[in-house]
Amino acid sequence: MNREKLRENVAVVVIVYTIGLPIVVGVFILTCLGVIKVENPEDRPALEPGMWILPNHNDVWDCMAEVFITPALFFRQWLLHPLTLLPWFTPDGRNFTDNPGWAWLRARAVPIQREKDGETNRTIREARGMVRVLTVLKAVLVHFFEGGRTCTFKGKLLRSKRGKALRPVKPSVGWVWKHSKAKVVLVRIENGEAPQRPGKKLFSWPNFRRGRVIIRFGKPMEFSADLESKSPTDLAKMIEDASLSLADDTNK
Repeated sequence: MNREKLRENVAVVVIVYTIGLPIVVGVFILTCLGVIKVENPEDRPALEPGMWILPNHNDVWDCMAEVFITPALFFRQWLLHPLTLLPWFTPDGRNFTDNPGWAWLRARAVPIQREKDGETNRTIREARGMVRVLTVLKAVLVHFFEGGRTCTFKGKLLRSKRGKALRPVKPSVGWVWKHSKAKVVLVRIENGEAPQRPGKKLFSWPNFRRGRVIIRFGKPMEFSADLESKSPTDLAKMIEDASLSLADDTNK
């Protein structure tokens, strides 16, 4: 094992047991208190190498709490197998991986330079980086596939039959699925008792008066031979439709 790989493995272990474990404990306490509710825990999938987990980014608690909630839901597996199952992420480079305070994220990050490059270059880098993580590294990848927080989107939001919001899913998401052939797991996270509102801060303290956080798992979506002929746009539409359907599926 070379030095670079050794440093990365050490960083992963440090992330898991000094940062990840306290987050897991916090999420567990909030779940016991009823602040976080998983509606269908029986559908929570077992982590697999190359699995692509796609949560929405609804701006729970006026902050990025979802970034920490999602991996904490799978803690039983990655706590025991941190080097193989600790998820990778796609954080914004300017706010995170380029910031010395967030240097610990680099061991499991596909950074995106949203503010420095044009849209085309950004999308190509993001897509290729995710395909590499899913196919070459055979790692678990958590990706907020809307490309930003739902409540801050300036365009026209998509709406489910029950009025739940979602950003339009870009073809690049379909491109990644087509080239990685990953097993997709959709996760719906939302504040179940209060409307969402744009937050001015990247992070803020949770406002528990706004209601509890509802989490719902979708059935894994396999990439079958029938999907080979589908375009990235068609595949993105499939993920989009499945996410909207999951948002309305409150009877699990």
